[in-house]
Amino acid sequence: MTLNELGSQNGVTLVELAGHMGLNAVQDIEKEFKKATVSRGASSVIDLSGVTYISSFGVRMFLDAIQELEAKGKRIVFVAPQKDVEKVLIACEMDSLAGVEATREAAFAKLGA
Repeated sequence: MTLNELGSQNGVTLVELAGHMGLNAVQDIEKEFKKATVSRGASSVIDLSGVTYISSFGVRMFLDAIQELEAKGKRIVFVAPQKDVEKVLIACEMDSLAGVEATREAAFAKLGA
């Protein structure tokens, strides 16, 4: 599992995740993910195009970040999840809690960046 923080655009942070989001992987990146998103206090675009699998631990990490950012008036939008990952996100209502877009451009536009 890798996490790349790719900077920001108009105050919106871009984070790219890749790999398998099982228990061990999530435990390895959770602090870094929260530092890149929640700690910044900015809305975030999360590129999931390289994520091949997401477990309930990955969903929980995302849900925690969504809730913490919402408390600050900020949002998360996920970008380009692979089909199986998108199914999990939709089943867990991440599309309505955060947002799921096909492209980075659409995600930034949804956040007004």
